[in-house]
Amino acid sequence: MLDKTLLKGLLVIEELASSTKPRGVSELARKLNISKTSMHRLLQTLASKRHVEQEEDGAGYRLTMRLWEISAQVTSRIDVKRVGGTYLRLLADKTGESAHMTILEGHDVVYIDKIDGRQPLRAFTPIAGRAPAYCVATGKALLACQSDAFVDQLRNTMKPFTKRTITSLAALKKELKVALSLGYAVNRCEWREDICSIGAVVRDASGNPIAGIGISGPVQRLQPDSIKRIGPLVNETALNVSRALGFTR
Repeated sequence: MLDKTLLKGLLVIEELASSTKPRGVSELARKLNISKTSMHRLLQTLASKRHVEQEEDGAGYRLTMRLWEISAQVTSRIDVKRVGGTYLRLLADKTGESAHMTILEGHDVVYIDKIDGRQPLRAFTPIAGRAPAYCVATGKALLACQSDAFVDQLRNTMKPFTKRTITSLAALKKELKVALSLGYAVNRCEWREDICSIGAVVRDASGNPIAGIGISGPVQRLQPDSIKRIGPLVNETALNVSRALGFTR
């Protein structure tokens, strides 16, 4: 039943997309061979998710820009990996550490690309692997760009993975402010023992944060002095990718 309802909803979206003017409930029901009651319910559901909107006079429904927003997010993710690959490789070459790119999914980051460092002892980051955003540098950098309400959802869900993991929302917010000020975030052995990372945000042409770029390596090499030296380089790399995607500010 759910599959059929989903299919009908997609048919409604496709029909509205092919139309140059708003369409009424009766007209859509007749065209798609769906009862008026079911059509009205479908349109109300789609409206609640901002996919369609009703004309002010109630004469018909039209698509919103919601599908465009979704497709733009997907396109941005494809572009950021394609465009960012060269910069990611340069970052790994300059630092000698493993470089990676992540995207935010919910309150986790997902690794979409990586370049292994040249050091024999290096951090292992699997592509498609996930990590809690509050535990890793690119995740913190991305969280720093989100609303307070979004970050507040982490309250009472922040569990420790190492003895250094930040489990206090107040402490996390303080660190996010520092990340915004510096232009990069730092993970100090908070996700994996003895592994540190530095991350910065990549923005699209509209200025939206769409990905994180970072490096990771053993704590023996990523000491405070090294972090201060490499942090601006990570930030510069993220900014270069952002500019390549059309970001101008």
